[in-house]
Amino acid sequence: MTNYQISIDLGTTTLAFSDALHTAHTAPNHQSAFGADVISRIQASCNGHAPLLQKIIQDDLIQGIHTIKTLSHIPESAPLSIAIAANTTMVHLLMGYSCNGLASFPFTPVTLEQLEVPGDFLSLPGKVTLFPGASAFIGGDVLSGLLFLNADTWEKPCLLLDLGTNGEMVLGTKASLLAASTAAGPALEGGGILCGAGGIKGAVCHFSLDRVPSFQTIDYGRPVGICGTGIIDLTAELLSHGKMDETGLLTEPYFTQGFPVTKAYGNQKALTFTQADVRQVQMAKSAIYTGIVLLCKEYGISFQEIDKVFLAGALGTQIDTANAARIGLFPKELLEKIQPAGNTSLAGASVFLSQKESSKRRLENLQSALHCLELANLPQFQELYISHINFSNMS
Repeated sequence: MTNYQISIDLGTTTLAFSDALHTAHTAPNHQSAFGADVISRIQASCNGHAPLLQKIIQDDLIQGIHTIKTLSHIPESAPLSIAIAANTTMVHLLMGYSCNGLASFPFTPVTLEQLEVPGDFLSLPGKVTLFPGASAFIGGDVLSGLLFLNADTWEKPCLLLDLGTNGEMVLGTKASLLAASTAAGPALEGGGILCGAGGIKGAVCHFSLDRVPSFQTIDYGRPVGICGTGIIDLTAELLSHGKMDETGLLTEPYFTQGFPVTKAYGNQKALTFTQADVRQVQMAKSAIYTGIVLLCKEYGISFQEIDKVFLAGALGTQIDTANAARIGLFPKELLEKIQPAGNTSLAGASVFLSQKESSKRRLENLQSALHCLELANLPQFQELYISHINFSNMS
């Protein structure tokens, strides 16, 4: 009997699924009812909600896998090989581990090892593999991305930017990789935004104010919210067209009413982008920009010495890099080096399933080369973070 393969990126905000036939599916992580970021989830788990958080994510995974099986006409009883790449917190919540060690310094996970779980854990036939992690805040999703990007062959310094809720970044060569996670928050994945949405059908993914306001939605669906790429476009366009100043202050009437992104459609209310949304974007982009600056400093290289920048995460496929640089998501010196890489976490899980033995060895090598940096412990972090809040002087 055929053994079917399903790859999963278990994100804090969005779950992504694919199989060997390249059938793809995305869905929201319903744990968001307990908070949009991992800190909120950790606190909820420590406050007695661990069993419910575990059930929510198990149900989400079961539903997503069922959708893939239906779309690809996989027989209900067919054995499955499933690989899940997730951050360390999501692994703990899925497995029902205590999050107490993740709640305070020195941030000690229950385990960072690769896990092999019987399929019946998720009410599935087959076996589930969870990627190993590197630290409390650098998880298997990052290692999966490095596997896909062949970081174990990098001769010149490269930078991986995974612009999810946790803003992970890795800089270096195959000999030495330095990783950090910055608390970007969920804004760039649509979380914490009034009309925000994940990368789902109908999410506004692009926006322009040239000539007349226009927008595009994912899969051309009816507008249901604004996802990360749309949020970046909106912010850059408002800034470039004088509807917002470089401190992030919206002009009237938008400061009071919010900026209208779409009109109402049927039962769907009009989508707006508010002053509070702008502030969320400012905090996210400043955290990421500051992280890049400090990572380069600690590694001992300049922006110019970076060979390639791999832009990953939900933003990594459709992002307008010029708009991202305009709002200060990353230094402008890196603009010409950027290679949109899509969902590297999901792609790495697919590589693992197709090349299991070699992938296990490569992951071990990547773990050995990877060192983690606690950005918040660096004395310059807070000062730099505040200095990068505005949309000016970003280079």
